[in-house]
Amino acid sequence: MIAALQKRLHARRFQILFSILALTLLAGPALRALALDPLILEALLLLTLLAAGLGGLGLARGRAILVLALVLAVLRVVIGGRAGALLLAAGDVLWTLALVLASAASLRVALREGALTRERLYAATSFYLLAGLAFAAIYHGLWQLDPGTFHAAGAPLQGVDLATAVYFSFVTLATLGYGDIVPATPIARSLAISEAVGAQLFIAVLIARLVSLQRPHPDEPGSD
Repeated sequence: MIAALQKRLHARRFQILFSILALTLLAGPALRALALDPLILEALLLLTLLAAGLGGLGLARGRAILVLALVLAVLRVVIGGRAGALLLAAGDVLWTLALVLASAASLRVALREGALTRERLYAATSFYLLAGLAFAAIYHGLWQLDPGTFHAAGAPLQGVDLATAVYFSFVTLATLGYGDIVPATPIARSLAISEAVGAQLFIAVLIARLVSLQRPHPDEPGSD
């Protein structure tokens, strides 16, 4: 029974990962509206990493993601708000590494050879969301080191928590450009440009790849 359950979960690993990612993104605004502990958002991010690590995204990557998730959990629980800006920024580096590992594994599945399946589509969308979260971790780390990294209404933005970083990252990723939060340093601006351009390139490449998978190959019947 356990083996059958593991097989079923593995077959739907990207669907599960995407569901947790969607829940994480919805949690940020909800936590702010309800004035709940922002650590809940970090707990959901840890759950995302655990889902990626346990989801069979490759043995080496899975173990690396789980180790990073464990280190992050210890870092937040043991030292929490007592840590200095440099140590908190180091935690954001760990977030970024773990999310990059998970997104790389998702991208590999999304673009590899094979039939077009729902899991492949879930892997592609999971990569898109994981990339947005990785950039959010980078933005949050930059703000820890330099509070003037982001401006709002022409003044340095105060209190850039993880939820705010996630918001800015996905506004940039979707190229919405609301302008309520703007990058104010060269590094932050370069990252924002890279994220926006990279997102558009990914969508173009993904569509081209999915279309090519639907076309018959030269050696298949009816390809003439």
